[in-house]
Amino acid sequence: MTVVGAAVLTFLGIRLVLTALRLPTPTDSPPQERRRRGLLQWSYLALITNPKALSVYVLVVPGLASQMLSGIRLYAAFATIHTVLMTGWLLLLGLTASRIPGIARSRKVQQGILLAAGLTMVALAINMIF
Repeated sequence: MTVVGAAVLTFLGIRLVLTALRLPTPTDSPPQERRRRGLLQWSYLALITNPKALSVYVLVVPGLASQMLSGIRLYAAFATIHTVLMTGWLLLLGLTASRIPGIARSRKVQQGILLAAGLTMVALAINMIF
């Protein structure tokens, strides 16, 4: 199972590195509002439906049951906390990125993030195997 996980991490890491190397030169025109709104909605959906976070619902939440909070009420409370935290995190990142001029459209910043993420994934995969 470790080999499969390492292979997946290696594949994803190499894809990120290749994406960083093939990153097109950004245009000078500002992004369209519709595209920006779609990106925000996609980011929110990706944060809320993160498989690792959702696995916590199955593995951890049942162990938190008590007489006061159990069943659907426990899951609803946990889902509410999860949604509020992820919404706050997305807003914090969005506000931070919007305050730094050009960070969202900087080709160098995008390449650096993609390369760092890709190389980290490959390094983790190598660490898993050895």
